[in-house]
Amino acid sequence: MKNLFYNRLFCLFIFAAFFSSCSFFPVHENVLFSLPENSQWKVFVSSGEEFLVDGNSFTLSVVRNEPLALVARSVSSVKSAGAIYPINEELTEGHSFPAQVLYSLALSSVNTDEQKMYCLSTFNWKRFEEECEKMGENVWKVNKEVIMKKIAGGTFKKSDLKIEKTK
Repeated sequence: MKNLFYNRLFCLFIFAAFFSSCSFFPVHENVLFSLPENSQWKVFVSSGEEFLVDGNSFTLSVVRNEPLALVARSVSSVKSAGAIYPINEELTEGHSFPAQVLYSLALSSVNTDEQKMYCLSTFNWKRFEEECEKMGENVWKVNKEVIMKKIAGGTFKKSDLKIEKTK
């Protein structure tokens, strides 16, 4: 009788482990993103989507916890905003540079999709975003191409985020 109980318990455990690791549970979620102001925005997503938003928020279906860049440009002005999901759900001007770096890397064809996703999902985007934010407006003086190559090559260091010297 005791063995039967443990056998059933073991089968239940295997059954639960199997279903929790397969695609039985949803991997996508709908996320509400907000924009800096109530205006018309053109939104670019690193998954390849582009769309217009009238207002200050939109909902997007995303892969849970997978890095995704969102870059928005105002249709009526030169403002841009950005966010990296899952770190932020609010697109801001301060997060625009890191979001544009991730967006450019995700759309580049340097590596295979599998290699690219491994690189992009293991990089510490939160720390990168924080360091960029500390630089303020000066972050736009950083050589974006050099930063992208270092991130893609897995050799990026905080000290690489430096203002490009003008000649």
